[in-house]
This record gives sequence, structure tokens and C-alpha cells, in this order.
Amino acid sequence: MKHFIFLMLAGLSFNTFAHTQSGVLAVPVSTVDYYYVDCGSDPSSVSLYFHIASSAAAGMPLVSAQVIKDNYASNFTDPINGDAGWSRDQVIYGGNGLYSISVNKNGAGVVSYSFEAHCYDSSGEHTDSENIIQVN
Repeated sequence: MKHFIFLMLAGLSFNTFAHTQSGVLAVPVSTVDYYYVDCGSDPSSVSLYFHIASSAAAGMPLVSAQVIKDNYASNFTDPINGDAGWSRDQVIYGGNGLYSISVNKNGAGVVSYSFEAHCYDSSGEHTDSENIIQVN
């Protein structure tokens, strides 16, 4: 119990189902990272929950992600750098299978980011089937 309290006071959290990917976008404005999130290992997966955050200092380029699956697409932008906050949360109802994710920024400069992705079934239960694959 002491260790749990210490970790909670240190600002660490336990999110049993969080699947997080971190990366760094290089200086050129054209830098893009590409990923797949595989919700296909559990055929009951019907959607992907997603959000992104940048740990860049204020004044650095903003980080965005585009999530695409078949006819479904959504854009996410962390509106404030360095605030430890996430972009808006959204669920993309693309079914099971591969979701394509691209991460980019709106200006030149080195920017680090993290995103979380979770697959869910039709009853809103986490399917625990994500596999994040970096393409580049």
C-alpha cells in the first residue's frame, strides 16, 4: 500500500488498458510519422478510441494526428503545447482491422508526442487487442 500511495503522489497513474505510443518529429515541417493500430485480433472490436498530446514547449509547432479506417477519418490536434493535456477524445467506428494513423505538426522544429489508442466492442468494453505498429 505504501508503494501505491507513493506512486500516486508522484503523479503516476495506472491505466490498465492504455496503449501508448511516443515519438519525436524531426525539424522539417514535412516530417510525418506513420502507424497502424490493429484491432483485428479480436473480431468483436467495432471501434478505436484515440487522443494525442505534445510535450513540446509553448510556442513550438502543434501536433496533429489523422486516423483513417475505410470510410471513416478523424483529425486530432493537441491545442496547447506543454500543458500535459490531451487532444479531444474521439471514437472512430471503423470495425475490427487496421486503423492508419499519421502524426504531423504545423511548423518547423523538433516536437515530441504521445498518443493512446484503445479498441472497444459494441457494448463499450475494451477488447485488449491493440497492436501499435510503426511504419516509418
